[in-house]
Amino acid sequence: MANEVSVTPTFHTQKLESAFVTASLNLMLICLSILIIVWVIEMPDSKPSSNKPMTKNERVFKALMSGGSFNRFEASTLLHDSCLNSTVATLEQKHRITISRKYETVRGYMGNPTKCCRYWIAEEEIKRIEENQLQLNG
Repeated sequence: MANEVSVTPTFHTQKLESAFVTASLNLMLICLSILIIVWVIEMPDSKPSSNKPMTKNERVFKALMSGGSFNRFEASTLLHDSCLNSTVATLEQKHRITISRKYETVRGYMGNPTKCCRYWIAEEEIKRIEENQLQLNG
């Protein structure tokens, strides 16, 4: 059988398989994170609701208070906020809170690198906000 070809994994195919597994795991982690964030945002609070949908500011605040961090593209998709920088500025001024930020580079249109800002609330600030809310509420 002269036409048989022996296929043995080479270094390059093993490298590709490893990269595929890593990419698949990263994608699964991203999907799981998105599901958790959506679940936390849509989870009802302990106080009675008035059947009014949450405002954009409330959605973003709740997502950040739950430990989430977002850039403008993630916020657009997950929180339906098309101008996260303005929402963050409003939350900081209106509620006198500090929202942390750092610039990052992400894949943009056609895979080109795009700079954007990632926003989150630091753990210490979350504790401070929760303590102040307890003082205000009770």
